[in-house]
Amino acid sequence: MGSLPQVVEECFGLLKLYSDGSISRSPNISFDVPFINDNSILYKDLIFNEKNDLRLRLYKPTSIVNSSTKLPIVFYFHGGGFCFGSRTFPNNHNICVRLVSILQSRCHRARLPPRAGA
Repeated sequence: MGSLPQVVEECFGLLKLYSDGSISRSPNISFDVPFINDNSILYKDLIFNEKNDLRLRLYKPTSIVNSSTKLPIVFYFHGGGFCFGSRTFPNNHNICVRLVSILQSRCHRARLPPRAGA
């Protein structure tokens, strides 16, 4: 019988790499970062592609009253190495709030790889 896999690397308690090559992600990721919501922007979560569970969050400055006004679009790709992260995390949301104070941006959600055993 083989031995149980051992933790080889660990990233801030969020990601573990085991000796057999498997990876586990923590389902409990929390941030000590306040969520910015100063009413200077509107945002809405949308399903972009239901089959592939792709979602995005649209942001628009409340100062734009004319809905026909053309605004630039920015795609913000959050970090996380495709292992963890979300547009809903306060740090990612806050970056987009700062960007949208001048322009319209879209923050997509990159699908994460399946969890081991899922």
